[in-house]
Amino acid sequence: MAEGKFSVGACGKACFVCMRYSDKTCLGCPVELEKLPVIDCIFYDCAKTENISNCLQCTEYPCKQHRGISGLFCPIYRQKKWS
Repeated sequence: MAEGKFSVGACGKACFVCMRYSDKTCLGCPVELEKLPVIDCIFYDCAKTENISNCLQCTEYPCKQHRGISGLFCPIYRQKKWS
């Protein structure tokens, strides 16, 4: 990762705050969701439909899908096994 840059998930959250990303069990939305297409993420699907990389680029952010969603919502976070 280049100095001064960080990854942002499709949901718009900074990846470095996630324990799975920090311990390298998750490589970020684009990598993980392409490897595991059975995982469904409303934010990733919406970003692909809108042709953006994450919700922060959307003119409707924050939309109703963000209301009441916690970090535990992330399907990769829930699906991946802890090492």
